[in-house]
Amino acid sequence: MLQRILRGRSLLSYLGCSNATFYRHFRNDPEFPKPVRLGAGMNGYLKDEVDTYLESRPRVESPS
Repeated sequence: MLQRILRGRSLLSYLGCSNATFYRHFRNDPEFPKPVRLGAGMNGYLKDEVDTYLESRPRVESPS
């Protein structure tokens, strides 16, 4: 089974955040999936692992 890998802008778009927000909130979270090495200076995140992480997070309801 081929797993989708999210890199760079596609990861940020998928998470719906900026690069600064990613580093501030996700990259420093020890529960966030570790990147997989794709080559020299290239990393990515397995989409299935990112999905599992997001599903484990509590939902925040916005006040109406």
